[in-house]
Amino acid sequence: MLSVDKQQRCSLTEVLLTVIPIMAVCVNKIMILHFFNFKKLLILVAVTVIKA
Repeated sequence: MLSVDKQQRCSLTEVLLTVIPIMAVCVNKIMILHFFNFKKLLILVAVTVIKA
């Protein structure tokens, strides 16, 4: 039973080690996309303000 528990713990840490970087990359990409969208939005707002 102990050896099985140990193996499960090891596999869990391995899973975390593989999942966390992927999550970080995804979050990074989403944030970058949101930033670009935000910039576009600001430009749109500025243009509408200038036109009005």
